[in-house]
Parts: sequence; structure tokens; C-alpha cells
Amino acid sequence: CFMSKVTSPLHTVTTNSEMISEMTYDRAAFTLEVTFRKGGKYLYGGISQNLWNTLIAESTESIGKFFHKNIRAFPGLYPFTRLS
Repeated sequence: CFMSKVTSPLHTVTTNSEMISEMTYDRAAFTLEVTFRKGGKYLYGGISQNLWNTLIAESTESIGKFFHKNIRAFPGLYPFTRLS
């Protein structure tokens, strides 16, 4: 059975970021899985739909810089687990 992206709770994007190769947001669990170009995959919790939308929106700031400044810098707010 095929699920469209509209009904699926998962949204995956591949980035052109020097730091991040791919991100998958789970809107049902409020988690963000991040695959880094230099290795490692992490799962971040507490990520709101608003924060995800801002992260992937076109802006003058790179996705990597935004992620580092607004998510990675706050491990108490966005707890993470290394997946690989």
C-alpha cells in the first residue's frame, strides 16, 4: 500500500548542506533524524512542526548553520541519541 507524503507522518529531505546530507522529520513523534556527511546519524526529540518548517524553508542561512544554532546547541531542549 502506498502512502502519500501528505498523509505520512515522515518527511525526508536531502540537503546541499556541507554538514548534513539527509534529514527525516516524524511529525507524529516530533523527532528529527539527521545524517551527517562526516558520519553519524542522530535522532533529536522535541522538534515541533514549526521548527521543522523553519529549518527546511529557504533562507539566507544554511540548513547546517540553522540546525547548529537552533537545535544542536540546546541538548536539554532537544535531547538526542546517536543511531550510528
